[in-house]
Amino acid sequence: TPLVPDENLGSTLMSMGFSENGCKRAAMGTHNADPETAMNWIFAHMEGEICTRECMCMCVDVDV
Repeated sequence: TPLVPDENLGSTLMSMGFSENGCKRAAMGTHNADPETAMNWIFAHMEGEICTRECMCMCVDVDV
């Protein structure tokens, strides 16, 4: 089953002011963990293009 970002997790993160792409990548990068874990993922990956380039949501391997 392909990993897809959890919409509720993405909405929660976007309500905190993070970009949609960053939220999708954080959801996938943490395998749809809780908001705190996903937020920490965003903070750890903010410097590069990972949080800004478009997320391909049907990725199976999350190796970002």
